[in-house]
Amino acid sequence: RSIIKDKPILWMMGKTGSGKGTQCSKLHARYGFTHLSSGELMRHEILANTDRSNFLSEIMKSGKPVPNLIVIEVIARAIVALAKESTGFVIDGYPLDEQQASEFVDEFGSPNLVLYLECNNSVLAGRLNDRSNFDDTAEAIANRFEVFTEHTKAVTQKYQAIGIKADKDKEEVFSEIEKLLQ
Repeated sequence: RSIIKDKPILWMMGKTGSGKGTQCSKLHARYGFTHLSSGELMRHEILANTDRSNFLSEIMKSGKPVPNLIVIEVIARAIVALAKESTGFVIDGYPLDEQQASEFVDEFGSPNLVLYLECNNSVLAGRLNDRSNFDDTAEAIANRFEVFTEHTKAVTQKYQAIGIKADKDKEEVFSEIEKLLQ
């Protein structure tokens, strides 16, 4: 934890399409927090043409979770690389399960705040149809919804995530987040 001690850590959780990336970008713009998206970091790994790029690409296209060892390594590498210049971290889409949460806490300490963006599946599906990530196929989306329900919901409970209704306007959602940061 010494590498990022005294820097706030926020976990932004919610199903795919709930607005995590949008709200993280707003937190970055307003407070300067470093936005780390597990999905974006994995997409960058794929584009890096490493030995595991094809493996990651196939997993992500299916909507199945990337193995914890890889995700934790990639997130930790990003935190270490950005720690000096960062005012704090807002981590989007991570941790996915209790093992990831536990390993993160062991390495970097507990988050200062955990937010859970709640949104119904029909709103989420509409939002996901509007963006064009290679891994947003109907099957992948269904798998990610299932993984969230089966694994991530337990993390939101264990770390006392504060639920925010995310099916309203993004500015209203951000206003609620700002109130929690005061």
